[in-house]
Amino acid sequence: MLLSVPGKVLYESGEAELKPEMYAHLRKIAELVRSKLSMTLRVDGHTDDIPIRTPIYASNWELSSARATAVIRFLIEECGVPADRLVAGGYADTRPLAANDGLKKREKNRRVEFRFSVEPR
Repeated sequence: MLLSVPGKVLYESGEAELKPEMYAHLRKIAELVRSKLSMTLRVDGHTDDIPIRTPIYASNWELSSARATAVIRFLIEECGVPADRLVAGGYADTRPLAANDGLKKREKNRRVEFRFSVEPR
């Protein structure tokens, strides 16, 4: 199962710190993962193609990875999800949903994807 969340819902532009208003939603995701012993969750960060270079993020690779990692750390540290059931990935701008040729299309590409998997026991 795939849940795709627009980046602007979770983070401020160019940042990887989670917005506090998302904590309750992430806690619900954590409940789901914890309730299914055979469930794993992969969290993938995606960006648009506009380059970023800050003292913290040298490129979109670092930003997309940091965003996914922020979600994973919250799920582990604040929600008690076992770390061995979580994976973080960063794809930068390599997997766009739309062409990066306009504001709305770029916004669509800035997202975090939650991929839930259940292994048969």
